[in-house]
Parts: sequence; structure tokens; C-alpha cells
Amino acid sequence: MNFGEAEQALLVGHAFHPAPKSHEPFNQQEAERYLPDFAPHFPLRWFAVNKNADRR
Repeated sequence: MNFGEAEQALLVGHAFHPAPKSHEPFNQQEAERYLPDFAPHFPLRWFAVNKNADRR
């Protein structure tokens, strides 16, 4: 079992996390698409941001 599979296999989450296995604010469709509980696959997108960029 690799790390990702081990994380997905947790039934009650991490003991020290304030809200383990919390699905808020996701609805059911979003939860199935993004939460590790459902083993989804989606692309990650990386962006470079200048540290001096305006934060407005």
C-alpha cells in the first residue's frame, strides 16, 4: 500500500486534525470529484506569482 492508498483507507481521519473527514463545504458531487475518500484523479495546475504582486 502506498501513501495515497493509506490516506484514502483511513476510516475516521487523523486523530489530531480538528475536523477529520469533514466534507464541508462540498456537496456530494464535489466531494466525489475532489475528496481523497473517493480516490479521484484530477490535474494539478501550478502558477508562478511574483512575490511583489499586488494582493488586492
